[in-house]
Amino acid sequence: MNLIQTINEEYSSIEESTKETLHIDNRNVSNIISAYKRFLDNLSHSRETFISEKEAHEIGMFSVPYEKMQYTPEDITSFSLELEQFQSEKFFLWTGMFLTELVLAHHRFNQSQEKYVLLLNQLGKKIHYVGNNLGHWDSGVKQPFSNLLVHGDVGDYFCQDMKQGNVTLIGSAGDNVGRYAKAKSITVQGNVGNGLGSCSKGIHILVEGNAGNSIGGMMNGGSITVTGETGFGKGEFIEEGIISVDNGKYIIKKEKGKDAERTLKYDWMK
Repeated sequence: MNLIQTINEEYSSIEESTKETLHIDNRNVSNIISAYKRFLDNLSHSRETFISEKEAHEIGMFSVPYEKMQYTPEDITSFSLELEQFQSEKFFLWTGMFLTELVLAHHRFNQSQEKYVLLLNQLGKKIHYVGNNLGHWDSGVKQPFSNLLVHGDVGDYFCQDMKQGNVTLIGSAGDNVGRYAKAKSITVQGNVGNGLGSCSKGIHILVEGNAGNSIGGMMNGGSITVTGETGFGKGEFIEEGIISVDNGKYIIKKEKGKDAERTLKYDWMK
């Protein structure tokens, strides 16, 4: 049984010994660390105080020359454990861009259907953009991106503009989870912030916790389920889809071209 299989079976309670086993020092991980340092340096040189999402995304892509630095899914997991030492870097919070490109580059060149695993629960800071634009390289790839498992809390824009795959987060996330996402599914075993699934299209999102304000605004197809409580604003300008919150006590169903049906169930109605 390889390391990834071990984590997949016991991800809910990863032991310190398992982390130590993954924390290996090899040439592949060293090469990834060198590429990551280039990523941080390029961000610093690009802007003194501000950088756009597009710029960071492009820098992340060009920082991962996979054909020159072969690595495995296990190496990616091992690298994620090395991130703790970089938390003082100015653009550390943008690390999600690099991690996503690292995963996608491996998938593109290997046509891999393995589950990729990121261990982020040792971090004191919550990085943004994990899973951002996931699957953007899938044009012409015979095997579409499959699965990503993230262990630990993350920041904003988790799986923003995601185009392929199934992603599971064992932890909580910030604002704009699944914004503009198109496929296939996002599961968050924790709480999320505002803007969940806004402008999403056809994706299925499950939050096993609470969510903030503005759920499913302008969504077009798919479903959003929140088992816990939510803030104000649900399904504003929804074109199509289903939103269910608070264990199904409040449900919005919208078919294209028809008015939305909103159902509120009180406890005494059980």
